[in-house]
Amino acid sequence: MNQVKLSGFLASDPVLHDLGHGMRSAITSLDFSRNCEAIVVVAVEARIRQICAFRKGDAVVVSGRLAINPKTHRAALVVDVAGVWKIANRPGSPFQFDPDKADRSTKEILEVL
Repeated sequence: MNQVKLSGFLASDPVLHDLGHGMRSAITSLDFSRNCEAIVVVAVEARIRQICAFRKGDAVVVSGRLAINPKTHRAALVVDVAGVWKIANRPGSPFQFDPDKADRSTKEILEVL
């Protein structure tokens, strides 16, 4: 079993889908880096309410299981918990998001992989 936790900004509003047999899902996507494609985020049943509380552009943190679509071979994050990503928006704050630092970190990680 894997466990993944990502923070970023919703790239789209959640969209509800009827899966049949009384099951539903909500699908959105999460931007966590300017240099990467947004990752698909899927919430089912009880977790739909958590992800549907947010809209495009909201800062969120999502933890769950990474799943690979067998047809497209693309990754998706299946939600266990979704919540507000508490980031500082004040200039000069030591915890303010720095896109250049994030890009450097991403490049360093990709070099190791």
